[in-house]
Amino acid sequence: MLKLSKFTFNNYEYSTINFFIFPLLTYFIIIDYKFYGIAFSIIILIFGFQFNSNKIENNIYKILTLVFYFKKFYLGLSTSSKIDWAKSFFGFYDDKYPDFNNVLYQIKCNFEGDNFFNSSKEIQCPAIDGYGPLIYLVRFDINLDLFLNISLLILFSLLIITYFKLISNFSSWIPIISILFMSPVVNLIIHQFNIDIFIIYAAIFASFNIDKNIFLKAILISSFSLIKIHSLGFIIGIVIFSYAKKNQKVFYTYVFSTIFVLGWTFYDVFFLKSLTNSQRPSGLYNASGLLTLSQNIWINYLSFFGQYRDVLIIYLTLIILILGLIFLLKSKYFQISFIREKEINFLTISSIFWLFSVYLYANYDYRNTILLLITPLLFDNKNKFKSKVIFIFILISPLPTDINFYILNLFTFLKAACFMYIFSIIIYDILYFISETFNLKKLRKILN
Repeated sequence: MLKLSKFTFNNYEYSTINFFIFPLLTYFIIIDYKFYGIAFSIIILIFGFQFNSNKIENNIYKILTLVFYFKKFYLGLSTSSKIDWAKSFFGFYDDKYPDFNNVLYQIKCNFEGDNFFNSSKEIQCPAIDGYGPLIYLVRFDINLDLFLNISLLILFSLLIITYFKLISNFSSWIPIISILFMSPVVNLIIHQFNIDIFIIYAAIFASFNIDKNIFLKAILISSFSLIKIHSLGFIIGIVIFSYAKKNQKVFYTYVFSTIFVLGWTFYDVFFLKSLTNSQRPSGLYNASGLLTLSQNIWINYLSFFGQYRDVLIIYLTLIILILGLIFLLKSKYFQISFIREKEINFLTISSIFWLFSVYLYANYDYRNTILLLITPLLFDNKNKFKSKVIFIFILISPLPTDINFYILNLFTFLKAACFMYIFSIIIYDILYFISETFNLKKLRKILN
């Protein structure tokens, strides 16, 4: 890692790297975003992620972040061409807010049924497939454009408030927080406007002062779990942490929520079958997860029987490899984990269990936004290697495909390696937390 140089001007000490970063950020925000993630992942690889900045430089980072969000908001509401919208992310994502629009179309379908189908030639009912059962029961006669615009205003307000809250709490980390808040992971979930972003904010809301309005919070999280089943991992995290903390009220409330969501989900799988059509992406350039990686290896590299059971063999092999990595490398890379020697709370533990459940499956990269919930734990100097890997993973999830073939393959391999390392840490932390919670001395001895 190269050492960053500094110079002094008008009693302010400036870092030269920032004067290289500011023009880059300006170009990616104003002209073309495509190489944002690749460029900043290279910068972090070479220079690290601690870009010392003074008050003036911090203000420039804040202004550029606000310009990014206001431009995105403006382009999303305006009738600008698809080219302008596509250049604010990757070129092949040229539709505006397709995920959220499809959810709104489905709600409209539920209300009007065949009448809506007949009145709109471009929309077919059902508008979405593979969601949880609740989304097919919600019925409102909504004004699609008005509801979308209000939701966008709420979304961008929440993101900007969150950004300023973080930089006020971690003022010495403003450069990297700003870069992450404009990263491809965040840009993708905004660009598609996937409702996962509201699930994440619901999780944050449920975690703080968890005993307050507990039933309202449990209903909220359970409802989202019946729309997107992956958020059940968050509920399970709350159950286990509340058991460890001997908080019976929270424990029994969320045990009931878990049973309720699982019961309805199993009913859906066996009778309604909406979840059986959920997507399982295999392209590593825009998806993550152990199943994604297994499918990608099967499609491109290994095929034993020429059938999907090959994926199961690869999947189990990868799990064994991860457990081997944990056992072999724990003393050097896993002693300082997300949770060891740190003050942990409901949000931290529940997010780790949530990520575990998500990473077992196959997911589009917008779901890596969940990883941002635990990045504040990285704002220290204890394990720079781990922080660097996670920041790079966020910056290359997803990758633009209309680039040089060899560059795409190189960064795809880097992304897969980062994922394996991050998933190993998550599994280690879960095993460590379980060993502490249930006093499993043999498991604790293996992990230490």
